[in-house]
Amino acid sequence: MAVKGFKPLEENFFNGRQSKNYTGLFGYKKEKLRVSIEADSYNFQCRAKIEIYEPENKAWNFLESIPYALMKSAGIHPYGDFTMVDKSKFRMDIDTLLNKAKIIL
Repeated sequence: MAVKGFKPLEENFFNGRQSKNYTGLFGYKKEKLRVSIEADSYNFQCRAKIEIYEPENKAWNFLESIPYALMKSAGIHPYGDFTMVDKSKFRMDIDTLLNKAKIIL
């Protein structure tokens, strides 16, 4: 499911040392946003955040996050080939972060 108004610019799903990860860049109005999700083997080490790009300082600034206990992707088994992972749980977290950004912006 996509959040209306956001244009995906780049998406990457990849394996970490003991995690499954996602990074995505999105355009929204005149803003650039970066979503980062890490589904770690320990749920309390999982994280999901969205940042906004500030061109004046050429820096990414924190915008919002999802607590690990509310992440849909937190229970994903971190080992093995990423092609075997159901990415729909990552998509739910991505949509949650984009909707939070939409409220803020």
